[in-house]
Amino acid sequence: MDSTRIPRTFLIYTLPAVAALVVQALNMMIDGIFIGHVMGTPGLAGIYMAWPLVGVVLAVGTMIGIGGGAQLSMANGAGRLPLARRYLGLSLLLVVVLGLVGGIFLILCREAFLSFQGAPDEVVRHGMDYLFVRGLGGISVMGAAVLPLLVRNTGAPVRATLAMFAGVLVNLVLDYVFIVEFGWGLSGAAAATVAGEAVSDIACLWFLFGRPTALRPRLKDFRIRLGRIAQILVTGFTSMIMYLYMSFVIMLHNYLFMRFGSEVQVAAFAITDYYMAFYYLLGEGICGGMQPLVSYFHGAGERRAVLGTLRLAMMSIFGLGCALVAALLIVPEVFVALFTTGDPVLSGAAEHGIRLHLFTMMLEGLIIIVATYFQAIGDARRALMIAAANMLVQLPFLAILPRFLGTDGIWLAIPAANLFLAPIVLVMLALHLRRQDRLLPAPA
Repeated sequence: MDSTRIPRTFLIYTLPAVAALVVQALNMMIDGIFIGHVMGTPGLAGIYMAWPLVGVVLAVGTMIGIGGGAQLSMANGAGRLPLARRYLGLSLLLVVVLGLVGGIFLILCREAFLSFQGAPDEVVRHGMDYLFVRGLGGISVMGAAVLPLLVRNTGAPVRATLAMFAGVLVNLVLDYVFIVEFGWGLSGAAAATVAGEAVSDIACLWFLFGRPTALRPRLKDFRIRLGRIAQILVTGFTSMIMYLYMSFVIMLHNYLFMRFGSEVQVAAFAITDYYMAFYYLLGEGICGGMQPLVSYFHGAGERRAVLGTLRLAMMSIFGLGCALVAALLIVPEVFVALFTTGDPVLSGAAEHGIRLHLFTMMLEGLIIIVATYFQAIGDARRALMIAAANMLVQLPFLAILPRFLGTDGIWLAIPAANLFLAPIVLVMLALHLRRQDRLLPAPA
């Protein structure tokens, strides 16, 4: 990795990572677009009440991918190739074991989870169908979260993106066939997604094993090493918490919208939150491009390169967030029309939600970047503090605001939490960087 040309190196790693996560976001949105137009409010409510449970499995996969990738990159940066191969092999082993566990979890917990959120009978039926099929493809779900991250950390970010893009194309075609032509509803959406994930997984495995490289794992690298596995999980734990944040937020909002409103508000929240998820995954993409560079440069002791990469990441996510927020606030009806036509009640609720829910979205990006920075340099404590605070700080706002403002209070809870937490996180980063400057040796 070239530490003398940080902007160029940052773009080489970040653009494919952003493209990969944007592809993942589009994968989610494609399901919503077909479901919204074919099934309307019950379908959108069903898929969005089911998705947080899938998000738990994806969060575990993100922990493996980020944790294994970070350890792999740091070992590679320090010139320890056998150790890097061992981390890669153990990460792949975890995909299979935890993918099976995750699939069983989705199938066994689906009814209780949907009922907890207050879903009506029709929505429960649709959500049960969706989660059953996703559970059958548990290993594919886990692999789709882990394998592109590992491929990227082996130094092949473009290949990781191509693998994900292939999966999205399969999902797009099969969504049309299964939902529109066959009328399979949410079962069809889930089957199309699992098939796309399987294609992406196969492409990633081909990239990892299809040609001899210095990082291609040997058979001995799959031997269980509990200490190394623990390092992977601890390093990636913050990423799991950050991804669980999405599931946590969606679940709480679904519950409260059903309590203070109806499934129309849940469907409107689904439309609104697809754009929040798009930006969140865009931020994760920038983090995914930043993380290998920061881990490598930190392992190599090149502080100036670390700071340059962090600065570019923060500028990128904040600027893109401001542009997206401006577009959403100026023409919300254009963005809502992607998901529904001919339902003025749902359209009006979604446009109202966009205006209240998304105006501080750019601050969310800064919080994600700072947490990932601490994670990339091995400071798991601070990274975990930020990730946990990002979830917990919402609880008082979600508990208090709806009592006074009804459903408007639910829409405003995340903006209020962002306005509260973002300044604290930025001050934490500034104090950390100042301490690091004082620890540097004085120039001779």
